[in-house]
Amino acid sequence: MDAWLNLVRGNNSVHLRVFLQRGGDPTSEPMVRFLISRSGIHQANVFRFLLPLSDLFPRQLRRLQVEYMLSHVGHPHRSNVYFWTDHISSYVSRAANAVLLEGYSGFLMVVHLNIPTVSARARMEDGVLMLDEAELMDDGDLMLSLEEAAAGGTREFGSVPASESSIKTLDTKTYQGEGEDGSTICSICLENFEAGAELIVLPCCHEFHCSCATKWLERSHLCPLCRYPMPTVDGEAATA
Repeated sequence: MDAWLNLVRGNNSVHLRVFLQRGGDPTSEPMVRFLISRSGIHQANVFRFLLPLSDLFPRQLRRLQVEYMLSHVGHPHRSNVYFWTDHISSYVSRAANAVLLEGYSGFLMVVHLNIPTVSARARMEDGVLMLDEAELMDDGDLMLSLEEAAAGGTREFGSVPASESSIKTLDTKTYQGEGEDGSTICSICLENFEAGAELIVLPCCHEFHCSCATKWLERSHLCPLCRYPMPTVDGEAATA
């Protein structure tokens, strides 16, 4: 497959680049990393995702994963959301098959959307982050609007936060080597665990940096790796 691909639709474009990787533990499931960014809204803000390769083979699940990742950068036109989702999903499928057939240990995919800057306000529509053209907003207000919309999104993508009490009662540990779940990196920030680092252990036994897990759970009640559901404020109120 091509290592890079440029797609153009009207005055929008998407640049895709894949880095196929070798090495790693041959007995563990291949993992796939995504870096998603967009011009026009805080260019330094890159969204990182780590997924097991098996999540990318079922067509519907692959499409949902891609749509979820794209929802973090937003787009003013729904038809373009569908267009980019279809084409990126197809490219992801080609990369996943290359890993499986050629013996790679995984891949890193960089996705950059080049979309003209618009004055916008963010809203969630059917689980997709949309930007409504509106009055002029400065970058800070626009990013705040995006974050608020993502944090208040649909339950389908897990953007309901975990309850504060459930976060505070999570087990913590000091990293001394390979984690209980066999991990050596934090799948949220994609950085290696350093000896002595403080980790949070979710009930599903997946481990993350304390600061990373806390920020994640303040936005989503689902484990980033297995989608294990943490208690939510609404859930706790219903059982009270």
